[in-house]
Amino acid sequence: RRVHGEDKVVLFRVRMLLLFLVFVLILSISLWRRSCFTEMSLFGRLPLFSCYVHSNQLDRAPPPRRSNYTHKRDQHQINQEIATTVANMCSFPDSETMQAASCRTLTLIFENNYAAKDTIIRCDCIELVLSAMRSFPRSETIQANGCIFIGSIAANDRQCALDIVRGGGIEMILQAKKTHHTSCDFAHFASAAVHILVEEYRKSTTGSIAYARH
Repeated sequence: RRVHGEDKVVLFRVRMLLLFLVFVLILSISLWRRSCFTEMSLFGRLPLFSCYVHSNQLDRAPPPRRSNYTHKRDQHQINQEIATTVANMCSFPDSETMQAASCRTLTLIFENNYAAKDTIIRCDCIELVLSAMRSFPRSETIQANGCIFIGSIAANDRQCALDIVRGGGIEMILQAKKTHHTSCDFAHFASAAVHILVEEYRKSTTGSIAYARH
């Protein structure tokens, strides 16, 4: 009887341990799903594009801290972030990771603070992004982030679209689309960017004539 009683105690402890493990597992799954929902909600704010997801085959650019993009900041802080990003792109032109992260950062800054557009244009960020795309034609991450930035910055802005088109933006995107023709995500970003550039380019009288001749 004594042995049987000890067996019951051991069985009770095993059951409690199993219940505790099940509780921990359920809690972990719940927290994981909540974090995924938060990430989707954050990047779902981009009106024209969905967030670019890195695969195992692509270089992984370190994402900017999301907490900086969850609330509206003053213009001075935004200008500082833009200046820092520009300095990084100019200081490390041969760093694929830095260029990819900077293109993504500029997109997030603009999408969450439209007032920063003048500063972005004044700091030649468009040319910096185009330069990064020229320097790393085989980097799907840079090409995708560049397309997202171009499509966002050129939307409803004829002059900006004209500058990008005259700088060879459409040709560059189409060439990148051929290079990364196996990626459905990139095809979506590239097609959207080209569509925006062409539509804005055609709105200009001089642009329409030049486009038709071309």
